[in-house]
Amino acid sequence: MPTIKVLRLPAPSTAPTSDRSRLLTPRRVAIVGAAWIVTFAVLVLALPAEGWPARVLVNGVYLIPIVISEALIIRTARKVPSPRRRFWILMAIAGPLTLAGEVVVSWHHLVIGDEPPLPGLPDVFFISYYVVLLAALVFGLRPARQLQSWRAALDASIVAAVVAFVSYDLLISPQLSSGVTSTQLVGLAYPTMDVAMLVALISLALASFGHIPWSLRLVALGIVTATMGDDALTYLSIHSVNVEVGWLKIAWTTTSVLYGAAAWQACLEPAEVRQQSGRGRGAGLALVAAGVALTVCTVVADLIIEGGLHLEAAILVLYVFAAVLVRLWVTAREREAVSRELADSLRLQQRMANTDELTNLANRRRADATLAELARCAGPDRPLGVLVVDLDHFKEVNDRHGHPAGDAVLIDVAGRLRGAIRPGDLVARYGGEEFVVVVDDVTPAALRGLAERCRAAVGDEPFSVRGAASVIVTASVGGAALPGDATDLGTLLRIADRALYTAKALGRNRAHVGARTAPEAGDDLLERGSVPNFLQALADRIDTDSGSAAHTAEAARLAGEVADRLGVGAVGRWRAVAAARFHDIGKVAVPREVLGKRGPLTPDEWRLIHDHPERGAQILELTSDLRDVAPVIRQHHEHYDGRGYPDGRTGEGILLEARIVAVCDAWAAMRADRSYRRALTEPQSLAELHRCAGSQFDPHVVRAFTAVVRAPAADRAAA
Repeated sequence: MPTIKVLRLPAPSTAPTSDRSRLLTPRRVAIVGAAWIVTFAVLVLALPAEGWPARVLVNGVYLIPIVISEALIIRTARKVPSPRRRFWILMAIAGPLTLAGEVVVSWHHLVIGDEPPLPGLPDVFFISYYVVLLAALVFGLRPARQLQSWRAALDASIVAAVVAFVSYDLLISPQLSSGVTSTQLVGLAYPTMDVAMLVALISLALASFGHIPWSLRLVALGIVTATMGDDALTYLSIHSVNVEVGWLKIAWTTTSVLYGAAAWQACLEPAEVRQQSGRGRGAGLALVAAGVALTVCTVVADLIIEGGLHLEAAILVLYVFAAVLVRLWVTAREREAVSRELADSLRLQQRMANTDELTNLANRRRADATLAELARCAGPDRPLGVLVVDLDHFKEVNDRHGHPAGDAVLIDVAGRLRGAIRPGDLVARYGGEEFVVVVDDVTPAALRGLAERCRAAVGDEPFSVRGAASVIVTASVGGAALPGDATDLGTLLRIADRALYTAKALGRNRAHVGARTAPEAGDDLLERGSVPNFLQALADRIDTDSGSAAHTAEAARLAGEVADRLGVGAVGRWRAVAAARFHDIGKVAVPREVLGKRGPLTPDEWRLIHDHPERGAQILELTSDLRDVAPVIRQHHEHYDGRGYPDGRTGEGILLEARIVAVCDAWAAMRADRSYRRALTEPQSLAELHRCAGSQFDPHVVRAFTAVVRAPAADRAAA
């Protein structure tokens, strides 16, 4: 048998529907509806009421928008999602009832030539229409009828009571004065149903929706318009005023147009209807004020016309008065609650803005603000002291016991420092494992004693950590005073930082206060006679063998200035300076003839050179004082774009101190004479750094380095 290929036809295009949707936009639907209303009103008012054209207009043409709106409502009832479908199904049921009533009335006017009997078949259809429409409001919109606030419910009751009283006083009470007949019962049914629908609309508007959909707004406007027409007809009939019904049908045809527009709009709205928040709608108070004003006007009119105050009016006045008092009490309570919430929220925000989340100490922002405030009052009679406390080798705690254990140690350190300081002093977490103590009105001796107490509080007792018997953590402390050690706040913090890394360089777990003996250059970085000092001598010998004496000392000096420019903390600055001083220490394994070779290097000789960062890191890891510097030395030949060595790190994956050393090392190398070339000028060297920014060097570090080099000589000397 031959093979039969089944062709899959593409799905029917939705372009025609989309085109119709673009053609009948809400704006165009509104224009068409408004044009119909205006045209109908002009013709009704222009044509003689007794003539056939007017009778055909108000009895035949008048039915067209009713039929169209019913068709649109049926379409909407089939298309809208289930949460709103119940309402539109009830609207679709109500539509044929009013259409049937209008058809019977038109038959009597056009064919029989007289008015339909009262009560009669049209009244059955119209009253049934009202009942179904009221059910649509009460039951069809049930998901949106949840009263969300006592204030909103109270607003609805006040306005509904006023509307009910005014309708009763003007439309219902006069019909009850002369007895009750079947005709009067039918006449009473219309204003009664109108009042019920208005009360339902007011309740929904004030107490249910956070944002009323436009489709329901149009339905509500249509109901209000029809109610105005019905009530006008009832009021004129009560007072025996002969009125031509034709012009009242302007209101009713407007209702039909509004219903049709609402049905069209409903298909364009989302499925979910946002309900009101718990505070009620802000428009409620304005409507209550309008309701109270209407009540006062009605009661005054009742007194003027009737010469006395009816029982109904007295009851309404008492209710509105009591309800307004309750309304004001509820509003005052809500405002008081909102004020308390705002005050609590403001206090919480202030606390969060000034408190470290982990340790519950003051944070850096609060410490800086306190320092700035106290610095303005500092003087010889009121010195200001600052201590910088940094935990020694804290990274090992995190690496060995985990970050939760590290956090527990930081919390314990915060408590110990609180106990070590004086009442009124401020201790803040400045970042990571660094803390700052702000001391007001302190003598130099007292500041040194406080620094020692802070060091002892941290290091003299081990810390209890889950999963370990105990953890020993020590701290280095640096301090300075204003005006004893500095002339301004910036210098005070800088000297305290340098005092801290002096304490670090002298072996850690010690306190150093003041500017005295603070290292000012890379070659004075470490204490004379120590193992690190031997490494400095070794670094100097390697510089000499490479043909560039003082290369690493110059790089160390520049690294300190760049670290200051970048705002690196005291510990980071110390690592950058030390790494710059010892970055070539691994070349101790490279033969002297290779270091000073004038010609090109062989592959094996290049391999020896490329190994020096790793070898240098291994050497520094053997010394406890410089172990933190080893990773910086290992990474100082990594390139920002990942093409460096030994690990091919990129971007922020390279330690910031290593990125600083890379720039300072390159600058010092370019600015020195070598066996194979002359030193580059300063503009040439800067141009080369900027050319390699983003590839070999961190652009941010290059910009900071450029600012350091271009700074006035006096500023650089002060730094």
